[in-house]
Amino acid sequence: MGMGTLVEISQSIDALTQVLVDGKARALGSGAVVDREAALRIVDDIKASLPTELLAAQELLDKAEAVRDSASAQAQEVLNQAREQAAALASEHEIVALANQQASHILSEAHSVAEQKKAEIDAYVDGKLASFEGSLQQTLSAVAAGREKLAGERVALSHRDQPEDSVAASE
Repeated sequence: MGMGTLVEISQSIDALTQVLVDGKARALGSGAVVDREAALRIVDDIKASLPTELLAAQELLDKAEAVRDSASAQAQEVLNQAREQAAALASEHEIVALANQQASHILSEAHSVAEQKKAEIDAYVDGKLASFEGSLQQTLSAVAAGREKLAGERVALSHRDQPEDSVAASE
């Protein structure tokens, strides 16, 4: 396998080349007479060495393809996870934005309801105070009338209890 086999194949090819070069040219044509047995022996050596190198190369290619496939699958998984995380973050962002919007709406509505209730309570209290004021005025009027009546009765009683001379003198 390894470098030794490549060197052996290279040496065998060099030897075959030398056998062909050493062959005697034929008188007619471009052919040559070579040592057939030597050439076939060298070709057999090359064949014997080639499958080992081809198998090693194929194994190396298979391993490289497996590493590439694994790396590609890992990269795809990382991309999928990144997409899922991005979608989750976007979804969380949307949920937070929606929650903030709903919270703002709820607060606004609560302020509105509170203002309405305050206005209703103020109107109710003002009505009760007005009613109480009316009752107090009636009571004050009744008290004032009662006092006037008492004052008038006192004056009448004090005139009745005085002798007639003092009544005439006071007149």
